[in-house]
Amino acid sequence: MQTGLQWEYPDPGSSERIQNRNWNPVGISRTRTGTQHRDPEPELGSNGNIQIRDPGIDIRHDKDRKVRRKEPKSQDIYLRLLVKLYRFLARRTNAPFNRVVLKRLFMSRSNRPPLALSRLVCALRVTRGARTRILRAGGSILTFDQLAMASPKGKGTVLLSGGPYVRSKGPKFERARGRRASRGYKN
Repeated sequence: MQTGLQWEYPDPGSSERIQNRNWNPVGISRTRTGTQHRDPEPELGSNGNIQIRDPGIDIRHDKDRKVRRKEPKSQDIYLRLLVKLYRFLARRTNAPFNRVVLKRLFMSRSNRPPLALSRLVCALRVTRGARTRILRAGGSILTFDQLAMASPKGKGTVLLSGGPYVRSKGPKFERARGRRASRGYKN
């Protein structure tokens, strides 16, 4: 029976020859791309049989980093003091409230959206008009350091976030190519 490169006898004393397609004298084989790689070396198993171990797979770890902010980009000293305060509270108290506030203090301005006044209790910044309306209605405005003094674990507080500033991000979102001078519309 002729199937490949090398003739092989199935058992000693037999005159029948079988050709082994996978026989390779050096242990080098070719892949489809034409590059050469060395076949895995045979090893002796625990039961005495020869085992061939496959080589491991190289996993790329160059893009494994977790992308998240660990500090605010802003150099505002008051914001950085608040971060220092809430970092301490998140570490020392076991309340998830402080961890969420700390995470939101790291956010960019576009990810710190505005809220309706009816929900407002404590904020980084309040406009003059909003301040007068809150005080006239009998409410009080807290800063985050005052909130940390009043409720270090965030008991009785509800964290809210408004919708994003824009419906979508990106320069090409829902922007058609427009009319052409020679015809009404070009595909």
